[in-house]
Amino acid sequence: MMDNDPLVSCIITTFNRPQALVNAIESVLVQSYQHFEIIVVDDNSTHAYDAVHARYQQHDKIQFVANPRNLGISASRNLGISMAKGNYLAFLDDDDRWLPTKLASQLQFLQDNPAYLACSTCHIDSQRQIRIDRGKRHITLETMLGENILGSPSKIMLRRSALHKAKFNEQTNHAEDWDFYLQLLHHGDIYVLPEALVIYNTQVFGRLTTGFAALSLEQIQQKAAMTYANRSLIGEKNFKTRMAHYYFDSFLQRKNKGKYFQQAVREVGFFLALRIMLKVIRRSVW
Repeated sequence: MMDNDPLVSCIITTFNRPQALVNAIESVLVQSYQHFEIIVVDDNSTHAYDAVHARYQQHDKIQFVANPRNLGISASRNLGISMAKGNYLAFLDDDDRWLPTKLASQLQFLQDNPAYLACSTCHIDSQRQIRIDRGKRHITLETMLGENILGSPSKIMLRRSALHKAKFNEQTNHAEDWDFYLQLLHHGDIYVLPEALVIYNTQVFGRLTTGFAALSLEQIQQKAAMTYANRSLIGEKNFKTRMAHYYFDSFLQRKNKGKYFQQAVREVGFFLALRIMLKVIRRSVW
């Protein structure tokens, strides 16, 4: 390590998953680029983390902090940001893992390409063990208006200066990453490396999308808060498409399918509702 190697702040958010957190921390500790700090933000877990704290209490690169009450992942990330000392920041959810060259590859790209605010990466699906590539490298604001092409913040590294322009919305814990990216992309572009440098957990392990079929119409609309908030920015076509996907996510598992279809028709129109419903059903069957 050279003296001029920049510090990278690695912000790990956790809630009630102490063993998963150990796996996440270990994936940072074995990075080929070693000039980093780790900030672990515990969102007021009810499960014991004593063994995790004891395991790393002598490690000078790791600090633990806990929210005074359960505040959600957005507040946890923002707390980590406020504590970070690095010139570059990277996020990691406790049930994801980084591959060993993740920090080195992204840092090299950002140093070589100062026009980009941030750098993302492809990932490996933990369940199917395959590389996932959306096929887009240069991400602009227009790219992200309809859907979250970038995916999880576990894949991103950004310049500290970018955080003067954006923060995670603490009023929601769904699509907060998409809203965060929209804020960033007002001020610069993001590049996606073709390498798969993150193992993204796609198993049923507490992801926010788990149990979508059990949500009421009111709860779905609450989850769509960021879509409503960004309606004027993304335009009516993208707004309606996103809302249709909310209503038809896990559609085959819903008990009252007619009610959800009727609400989708009221909000987005019959033909779009029908098209998205059939698309979701085909995807579920296949």
